[in-house]
Amino acid sequence: YWPSEYPNPLQPNRHAHNRDEAFYCSYDLFKNIYEISLRGAARERKRYFIALFKIETKESSDKQIYVLNKLKTIIMTSLRSSDIVSKVNNSQMVILVNCKEVDNVYLIAQRITSQFYKKCDQNKYRLHYSIEEAMVS
Repeated sequence: YWPSEYPNPLQPNRHAHNRDEAFYCSYDLFKNIYEISLRGAARERKRYFIALFKIETKESSDKQIYVLNKLKTIIMTSLRSSDIVSKVNNSQMVILVNCKEVDNVYLIAQRITSQFYKKCDQNKYRLHYSIEEAMVS
């Protein structure tokens, strides 16, 4: 029994994310998911990595936001449904992925970068990324 005045968290959400794409959330929620994921990582023998993608451009902020949304779409469709994605600011996106080896994360980042340059002019936009293993602080 669940009181009708409260939404049942176990019922399917009609606004749910596409289950074939990575999970997109606010940066605040991303930080909470990061913390929760790392709490169980050692016990479950999982390794998590963070990749930060940054767009560099001299274009207007409107165009930069448009290109960041393109990057978001590329990232969302390039990752597994268990991976987490968030917008850090108007030029950066961050991902949290569970991989056995860091080399796999570099392959993911290279795939995203390749797709980005197929859709965005290399002369106007540069995509940089950095990768590090997620650690409990």
